[in-house]
Amino acid sequence: MNTEITTEDIERQYLSDEAAAEFDRIVGRHEKRLRRKRLSLWAGGIAAAMIFVVVFKPMISNETPIDPVMVAEGITGLMNIDSDRIESIVAKPKGSKAIVTAYLKNGETRSYIMTTDDSGWMTLTAVNINQ
Repeated sequence: MNTEITTEDIERQYLSDEAAAEFDRIVGRHEKRLRRKRLSLWAGGIAAAMIFVVVFKPMISNETPIDPVMVAEGITGLMNIDSDRIESIVAKPKGSKAIVTAYLKNGETRSYIMTTDDSGWMTLTAVNINQ
């Protein structure tokens, strides 16, 4: 049994066209896997960014909170309109708006949404006329 390796055997094993084709096939598979990994990571990153925007965008608000002075002016305005019938008024700020509820002496309530625009005008919108 001849176990001696000759130069021709080494050249045939490592430098032949078949060996070069096998090397290219192995390296080509590795490059394809790397491309798939990169594409998967890229797609996963975009999906994570989209989920982040969908989940956390409502929490990040660029609304300016309603000014407490404007709320007080709205309450004063309501009191001036019908002070004989109003027992109390409660305002609850909600972001750039406030929910204003007037409690009347006869037990009824009137609710309004108070908003302000960029120029400082205040608007009271009736939500329910009688409750």
